[in-house]
Amino acid sequence: MLTALGRIAELDATNVEPLLKDVKNLIREKWDWALPNSLLIKSFASSQLDIPNAIALAKTLTA
Repeated sequence: MLTALGRIAELDATNVEPLLKDVKNLIREKWDWALPNSLLIKSFASSQLDIPNAIALAKTLTA
């Protein structure tokens, strides 16, 4: 578990595409189908995930 937390602690919160590139069910909103994949990933991450706080928590737990 510490290995996984360490990997999370090293993530770049501004670059979510590598985290979600293989996720197939990103469509949540009415017009999401019309978005290019990179924008769809950013939209999903901003509305469904709290990556900055996940990174902060992982750093705290691994310190």
